[in-house]
Amino acid sequence: MSRSTLAAVATAATVAFALTALVVALAEPVPGERGVVEAITDAAGRSLDDPARAIGTAGTAWVLAPLAVALAAWAVARRAWPLLGVVVATAALVWLVNPALKRLFSRDRPGLRELVEPTSRWSFPAGHAVASAAFATLLVIVAWPTRTRWPVTIGAAVAVLLVGASRLVLGVHYPTDLVAGWALAVAVVTGLGAWLLARGRAPGPHSGP
Repeated sequence: MSRSTLAAVATAATVAFALTALVVALAEPVPGERGVVEAITDAAGRSLDDPARAIGTAGTAWVLAPLAVALAAWAVARRAWPLLGVVVATAALVWLVNPALKRLFSRDRPGLRELVEPTSRWSFPAGHAVASAAFATLLVIVAWPTRTRWPVTIGAAVAVLLVGASRLVLGVHYPTDLVAGWALAVAVVTGLGAWLLARGRAPGPHSGP
């Protein structure tokens, strides 16, 4: 994936995050959002709670922390130091930066399902959305120079959308929480990739000597 493509994606995602954050900061509660979430949870009913929780685990540390360790180990084995840096930065975004942003915005969750116990009372940006999109974007960048680019890209996109949908079904996030989470993740990971390419250091699997 070229530097110009990564830079364009990063710029678009940054704008999307900034606009979404501005709307939430200035217009909370966002008109119509709660109605959307209520309609989704009512239509889904309780029968989809367990499948939604199962799908949502793809956006948790139980799944993504081992993936991060595996990617880091692979990068070290190949001496792909730029890739290792992106993996570390992605992990920091997911588990350090985003929780801080949640506290900064302090947006309450919809709270439509009392039996669901979120890990945090704050909803913006959605942690599952940030985590799944960040690692999905990283996997796409790594796979892009290979023949698996399109299967990985399609699979990653489907996984991210399913994780996001699961959060709406469970009534623990607003749509803007998800949009902001996706945009933030894509902006950071593609931005790092573009920066490394600008320095002549590809973040993908061909970074080693």
